[in-house]
Amino acid sequence: SGGLAYVLDESGEFGRSRCNRAMVDLDPLEDPADIQAVKHLIERHVDLTNSPRGKYVLANWGDLLGKFVKVFPHEYKRVLGIAKSAPLSAPPPAQPEAKFLEVSRG
Repeated sequence: SGGLAYVLDESGEFGRSRCNRAMVDLDPLEDPADIQAVKHLIERHVDLTNSPRGKYVLANWGDLLGKFVKVFPHEYKRVLGIAKSAPLSAPPPAQPEAKFLEVSRG
């Protein structure tokens, strides 16, 4: 779809056999803003659904955090001006909207 996704890959299988690595990078979840966003999404999910799995993830957040991956499409990185397999801590370029317009015009 061209967007970002965050996956809890407890078994490590997602990156090995359940993901088309030719189209996406799997980056570690290290950026504080990403970590906060993922935790907030899970908290909201638990609030809305009372999900036992969501409660488990939150109760074990410290142990599970390192098992999350950020699924980052290569094309999306290219539009943002981020090199493939760049670490998450790399700041996004200024004005990504302007870069998107440049790419979409040719």
